[in-house]
Amino acid sequence: MKKTKSLYHGHRFPAIVISCAVRWYFRFSLSLRGRDAAASPPFVAPESRATPARLLAWLCQPWTNGRLLRCKGYLWAAHRHAEIGMLVQTGGRFQWGYVGRWWRFVPQSDWPRDDYRRDGVLNRWEEPVGDCRQEIVFIGQAIDCERLQHELDACLLTVEEINSGPGSWGRLPEADAFDALSAI
Repeated sequence: MKKTKSLYHGHRFPAIVISCAVRWYFRFSLSLRGRDAAASPPFVAPESRATPARLLAWLCQPWTNGRLLRCKGYLWAAHRHAEIGMLVQTGGRFQWGYVGRWWRFVPQSDWPRDDYRRDGVLNRWEEPVGDCRQEIVFIGQAIDCERLQHELDACLLTVEEINSGPGSWGRLPEADAFDALSAI
């Protein structure tokens, strides 16, 4: 039997391509360590939901933090807290929408039955929020990670908003406008 050469045989990827590789399942907080790298670490705020008004304002403003090439990840919007939000950016435009429900809000009898997928859910589980989280990766050049984290943190619910409970989150300002602009 004749061995075929790998598609990548003899090819070396440039360092910039290698540095852009994003490890979606590796979790760590933002720091200055990745400031000059092409990919920022994921923004992870597992116990807080984003407010539609503040997130919409942030998404609609011009990007001025370095050169953003791509962005992708999960968001947890307060006004639709049982649904998984997906945020993507390509070509200079942010797009968002909803791609399913968090397992936290699905009866366990409807969870995956195979160990591999069920373990995948449980490995991401954190009480009291389950698998709900903000996890967004930004790929670009000269992105100030500290500034980015500060801007994204400002989009999250305040303690007072959290304490008002899920019943009030659907009435948060700009909830309808946020959903009207969703495109995924």
